[in-house]
Amino acid sequence: MILAVLLVLVLIIVVLRPLHTSDTVQIIQIPQIRKIDNFNPTKIQLQPITISDAPYIYQICGDVKNAKYYTINHRPWTAERVYDYIDSAVGKINERKIVSEFGDFIGITGYNPDYIDTSKNFIHIIIAPAYHRSGVATHAYSKLLKLYFENSNNNIIYSRIHKDNIPSIKLHEKIGFEYKSAKQNNDDYRIYMLARSSFSD
Repeated sequence: MILAVLLVLVLIIVVLRPLHTSDTVQIIQIPQIRKIDNFNPTKIQLQPITISDAPYIYQICGDVKNAKYYTINHRPWTAERVYDYIDSAVGKINERKIVSEFGDFIGITGYNPDYIDTSKNFIHIIIAPAYHRSGVATHAYSKLLKLYFENSNNNIIYSRIHKDNIPSIKLHEKIGFEYKSAKQNNDDYRIYMLARSSFSD
């Protein structure tokens, strides 16, 4: 009985611990995210991010191949970075996880909150490799952009894309984004922009 109580207390401490932790923080390992059978990208959902999503976010953002396209310095996220992201995302309308109709974790997406300087309003998406080129990004972006324009006073949103990420460039152009310029101080990235008037959900 005493042992059972102690185990419960340990679990409570682990689950309810502060999100900001030391560099030694660790995240439990989970099986590789795999694409579910009969997956239908039109039925994906955007849901609030929670602390329990940490292992999934760490798996996709800590992936070296994903990091080449999703991070400016090409470095995979550390466990500390994952918890910092979750800390800033929990309870916010602008950050969402992408799940299948059955609740399977697929990725994360979001946009920067409104700034007076609209050049800082960027949209982003990170998807598990198993779901690349499955139609997820198209439908996730459509839902997120609708959310953005419904809750923002700004009429423009931007996206930063690695020059070698051709599928992403084509996706953005398909949605209506237009090329604006190369990113300052980093020629590996291109800046694309979408006006409210060009968006159709």
